Amino acid sequence: DCVLQLYAYRAQANPTDHRHLSRCLTQTVRDQPEYSDAWAALAWIYLDQNRYGFNASEDRGQVLERALVSAQKAVAADPANARAHLAQAAVHYHRRDLDAFLAAANRARKLNPNDTDLLADLGMYMAFSGLWETGIRLAKRAKHLNSSHPAWYSLPEIFNAYRLGNFDRAMALARELNAPEWYWTHVVRAMACGRVGDQAGAMMSKDRLKDLNPRFAQNARSEFHRLGIFSPDLIEEFLIGLRQAGMDV
Repeated sequence: DCVLQLYAYRAQANPTDHRHLSRCLTQTVRDQPEYSDAWAALAWIYLDQNRYGFNASEDRGQVLERALVSAQKAVAADPANARAHLAQAAVHYHRRDLDAFLAAANRARKLNPNDTDLLADLGMYMAFSGLWETGIRLAKRAKHLNSSHPAWYSLPEIFNAYRLGNFDRAMALARELNAPEWYWTHVVRAMACGRVGDQAGAMMSKDRLKDLNPRFAQNARSEFHRLGIFSPDLIEEFLIGLRQAGMDV
């Protein structure tokens, strides 16, 4: 049940569900230490503590080490589990070990090339690492295979449209996001609104973002970095949109 709840949580990530799943999955792996899916799920919970700042109680480095250990235990428990290798790939990416990320990503894709969460996750990280064409292709395939996909599948396409200066396209994609409780929905909407001059939309997005993540503006650079965007120049481009939306970043 805890593992299944993770999929609902990932579609609408929020601190309350994160806290519940952290407790639930920690107990699960204590009771069933050979349960690969539970270890992989716990790795994502630790990863979200790092990249979204949910229920943070430890140093980021310590949290990433916990995520890595959980992913390694998931792989050890079932080497044929594609989701275990996916979790390991994501952790390697956030530890900025791109060679290990690509190796784990390739293993995951070979094990299950039609897993849409897997394709979307790998697409996002490949795009953020600079492999934009490959990443976008994987993300689009994931959306094609899963017509009721979670909002985060569109994130690399939105950022890509924005970085190419296609702000109307970024806006259209951002407006399609179906995750009102996920604060990144309102970040990308505010960015796009700022760039196209939609002040009413910018105000709505800015206000909702402030409700969900009151400290985002003052931590904007580190928030983008924690999401997995490591290019300072690209982050500065995103901040321009937020400033034009009226945010004091």
